[in-house]
Amino acid sequence: QEFSKARELEFWNAKLAKSEAKGAQEFALEKKIADLGLAINKEAFDTELAGLKEREAEFSKSAAARVALAKVEAQKIGAAYGTISPQYETALNHLVTVQREANDQMKKAAEEVASAQEKKSIEVIDADQKGLQTQLANHLISSGKFIQEADALENARTAILKAGIEKRIAAQMADPTASPTELVTLNAQLENLETEHQAKLTAIQQKATAQIQQLQKQEMTLIQDQFASTITSMMKGTETFGQGMKKMLQDMITDVVSFLTKWAIQWAETQLLNLVSAKTTNVQAA
Repeated sequence: QEFSKARELEFWNAKLAKSEAKGAQEFALEKKIADLGLAINKEAFDTELAGLKEREAEFSKSAAARVALAKVEAQKIGAAYGTISPQYETALNHLVTVQREANDQMKKAAEEVASAQEKKSIEVIDADQKGLQTQLANHLISSGKFIQEADALENARTAILKAGIEKRIAAQMADPTASPTELVTLNAQLENLETEHQAKLTAIQQKATAQIQQLQKQEMTLIQDQFASTITSMMKGTETFGQGMKKMLQDMITDVVSFLTKWAIQWAETQLLNLVSAKTTNVQAA
């Protein structure tokens, strides 16, 4: 029957206590007992370290817990093997790795939260921009007011995205282990964002101008259609020349008044916005 190391140690300790070994045999027995004691302690120590490793694996999603366990491992190995031993150096390297992984884990979590907040803010701005475009298309807002509010929304959108990129750039610059390629990519994103921003501001101006041109075209088309209808009626004899001309002039006056009314509203709102903007600027300068 094979004895466990603990039972074997008890057996040889009993032999030594009875003084059954003398001289060289006694020395050999003492060495055997010491070796068995070390082996037993090493097994217990290895079992304890294995338990710590298992716990560390269980805390794969908890960066702080893994770092704490890795520190305990390093302390125990340092105490057992000495702080100048290769085992302790290996434990320290493992601790550094775990700390780096923990930092990366916390950094990723923070980036995910920031990204979610950024996405939500951008979605709100996008919805407001679509609402403005609908108002402009239905002549519920002047071109001047559209430009002012659309520019403000675009500026806010760009500011949010720019802040996010600049924050990531700062984090990369503060991290000595960061990839230089990632920093180059982020700087390129910043430049592309500004290019996109200027293009969107230009598109806002063009959309407002196109809306005015569309309004003019619609009014002219309506006048032309009414003129053609009147001429056709006179040629068919359904209206006399006098009746036709009178009706056409009345319709033209109505259309011109409608057009001028829309145009005047656009002009008046634009002038009012410019006046308010100028006063605000003067107050801020004072």
